[in-house]
Amino acid sequence: MFACLHVTRRCNMGCPYCYAGIGGQKDMTLDVAIRIVDLLKSINVLAVLLLGGEPTLWKPLMKFNAYCEKVGMMTSITTNASMFGDADWFESYKKAPCTMVGVSLKAPDEIYFRNKISALVNFSQIKTGLCNIYKLSRDAVSNLLYGAGMNRDEVCFTAKFAYDLGARDLRLSFPTPVVNSDGNISAVDKTPIKELVNDVGYIYDRLYPLFGLRPNMLKIGHRLPRLCSWPKEFIRTLVTRGHFDNACLTCKRESIAFDISGNVLPCPQMTSCVIAKIDNDFNDGPSLLRHLNSGYVKDVYRRLARYPYKRCETCEWNSYCNGGCPICWTKSGQSVNCDGSPLENFLCSLDKCGSTNIQEPQPFGLIAFR
Repeated sequence: MFACLHVTRRCNMGCPYCYAGIGGQKDMTLDVAIRIVDLLKSINVLAVLLLGGEPTLWKPLMKFNAYCEKVGMMTSITTNASMFGDADWFESYKKAPCTMVGVSLKAPDEIYFRNKISALVNFSQIKTGLCNIYKLSRDAVSNLLYGAGMNRDEVCFTAKFAYDLGARDLRLSFPTPVVNSDGNISAVDKTPIKELVNDVGYIYDRLYPLFGLRPNMLKIGHRLPRLCSWPKEFIRTLVTRGHFDNACLTCKRESIAFDISGNVLPCPQMTSCVIAKIDNDFNDGPSLLRHLNSGYVKDVYRRLARYPYKRCETCEWNSYCNGGCPICWTKSGQSVNCDGSPLENFLCSLDKCGSTNIQEPQPFGLIAFR
C-alpha cells in the first residue's frame, strides 16, 4: 500500500502528452504534505510517491524528505532528471535524498530532444542528471513511454542510451490520458492495435538482452483495453519471465492519491475527480478509512472497476489485465454529459461504454486498516 502526492504542477519541460499543465502553477504546501504523511503513518501506509509536474521543482522537497526519514516514511519521485544535472541542487539533494528515484526518459540524443521536447533546460544537463541518478541510486527505475511521439526505433535507441549511462531497471509503458475538469478525457493514443502489438514485440526483443536477463529489471506496463488482443505466446512469455506489470492499482484499491490541496482522488490521472475532501470528509487516518470504505466511495470503485467486455469476467488473463485502464478504454475518450461533477460525468461514460459486469471492490487497505 502506498500513496501518491501531487506536489506541483510546474515543469521545466513541455512534453505534448503530459497532463502537468492541468491545474496551473500550483504547489502543495509543506504543511499539507507533512499533515498527509502523519495521517498516512497512522493507518500504516509507509511509502509515498511524489508526482508533478516535475517534483524536483517543489521547493520543500529536501525538508519533506528529511521529515519523512525522521518518521520512517519511504519516499520516491518520478523525475525528468534535469535538476540532478544542476550541481548546486544535486549537492543539496544528497543531504536529504528520496528513498527511491524513477526517471522519465525523454530522448536518445540532443537532436531528438530539441525537435520533440519544449524545454527550459538543455540535453547535456539531462545527461549529467541521469549519470548522477544512476551513480547515486543503483536501483533507480527508468521509464519509457511508447506512443509519446517516439517510434519503436527511437524507443530502443533511448533505452540503449540510458543503459550506457548506467540504467539497469526499465519500465516500458504507454501514455495515460487524464479525466479533465468537465469529465471528458484528454487525447487517447490512436495507434491501431495491430501496429501497437507488432511494435511492442519488436521493442521487447531488443530490450530483453539489455535489461531482461536479471530478475525484475524489465517490465512491460499495461494500459491497453484488453490483453486478449495480444498473441498468447507473447503474454505467456512476459508472465513467465516476470516482465509484465499487473493490473491497475486503482481497480485493486492498493493506492491512495492526493491532489495539491490534500483532497483524495481515485487515481492520479483523475486530477479533477475528488472522492474525499480534507477537513470535510476526513481530518485524520481513521476518518479517511471510514470514508474510503463508505457506501458512496465503494460505489465509485465498483463503477471504475467495470469490465469493458462481458467476456473479461472469465478471461484467462483477468488477474493480470482486469479489463485494462478504464480511462483508456472509455469509447473515443468522450464522456456522457450527466450535468454532474467531473467524476460523475466520467462514471456515466463508463456505465454506458462498459459491460454490465461490475466487480465488487475489496475493503480499502491492508488488514491492519480494516
